[in-house]
Amino acid sequence: MNVTYYYQEITCIPDHEVSIGFVMGKVMDAIHLALVNVSTDGKTCPIGISFPEYHNSGSELPEGAVTLPIGSKIRLFSRVEDNLQCLNLANQLQRFSEYVHLTSVRLLERRLIGYAIYKRSQPKSSKDRLVRRQMKRKGISEMEAQQQYATFQPRYSKLPFLNLHSHSTGERFRLYVDRCDGKAETDAWCFTTYGLSSTTSVPLF
Repeated sequence: MNVTYYYQEITCIPDHEVSIGFVMGKVMDAIHLALVNVSTDGKTCPIGISFPEYHNSGSELPEGAVTLPIGSKIRLFSRVEDNLQCLNLANQLQRFSEYVHLTSVRLLERRLIGYAIYKRSQPKSSKDRLVRRQMKRKGISEMEAQQQYATFQPRYSKLPFLNLHSHSTGERFRLYVDRCDGKAETDAWCFTTYGLSSTTSVPLF
């Protein structure tokens, strides 16, 4: 069964004052808000993303690659053209116009080299976040939750990441992204409002 994809590509352009990492973080913040706005329940949406220059930071970068393991490009995919048009990314990213190149929404007609799953990884590195989550899940006091994590030792990931801003708490955090091989999707097509999924693949080219 042939599946039709539409895509839009964003390339972040650094200069001597602004790094790729900073621009990528700001762009991803804007994409996340746009995906929230087009989601049906505030949690899931029909648009997935990929990072074409992604390279696991646990190994050496290939010759000529950008120094940021997550890369400088973001691709957004949908099976319905209107979904990408409704994001109106040109307007969402207008304030970053000096640092971003945005393509139009295009039908994917290029030869594919495969499929990949881009999913979020959440290492247990923040004691405060874990305490808040435990309080919410179990309905216990902060003191009780703190006691449960009295011997907590943070774990840090070597996966590529983006520095983002939480619009609910106002805090900065790292969005770690893991990638694994996937397969062509015929039915499932659902992503989080970060455009990531632990089960759904997006095309590679």
